[in-house]
Amino acid sequence: TPNKQRLGDFVAGTVVMKHYARAPHRVRVSGNSASATVRLLTGFIDLFFSAAFIGGILLFIDYKRPIFSFLILLLTPLFYLLWHLMWEALFQTTMGLWIFGCKLATEEGTPTGFTQALLRAFFKLFDTNPNGWLTLFLSNKNQRPSDLSAGTVVVYEKRSLHVLIGFGVALTAIIGVWLAGLIN
Repeated sequence: TPNKQRLGDFVAGTVVMKHYARAPHRVRVSGNSASATVRLLTGFIDLFFSAAFIGGILLFIDYKRPIFSFLILLLTPLFYLLWHLMWEALFQTTMGLWIFGCKLATEEGTPTGFTQALLRAFFKLFDTNPNGWLTLFLSNKNQRPSDLSAGTVVVYEKRSLHVLIGFGVALTAIIGVWLAGLIN
C-alpha cells in the first residue's frame, strides 16, 4: 500500500511510524547527488576492496580439507554480502564513496537503515554489469539498480572521522585475511 502497511495494519486501519530518540541528521538531496562518473569510479573502487577481501578468504581453500574448502566456497556470497552490509549499515557509505566525499541517504535525506543496506547489498550483482552502469547514467538522480530497489541516493557530504577509523580497520582485516590465507 502507499503507507507500507502489512495486512494486519490494513485491516486494523493502523500505520507503523518510525520514531527517533533524536531527529536524524538530514542531508540535502536535491541538486546534491553524486555524478554518474563519480558513482562509476566509486563502484570500481568498492569492487576492488571487496574482491581483495573475498580473495583473501578464498586463499583458505585447501585440497587436503575438502569439506572446509566446500564451506568456504558455499559461504563466499555471504561474506561478500556481509562486507557491503557492514559498510552501508554502520557508516552509510562505502570505501569508494568515502574517498570521493560521498554518503548514502534515503530519497528523503535521512540516514539509511539496515533494511536499505540489506537491499543494496543483495542488488550489488545488478550494479556491476553494463545494464547497471547504463541505469546509472540514465537515472535522473544517478541511481544504480541497488539504489532504486532500496530508495537511496548518493550525495556529496563531508567526510567523517569514524569512517576513517573503519577504513583502517577494513584495510587491516583485508591484510590479515591475506596473510592468514597465504600461510594456509
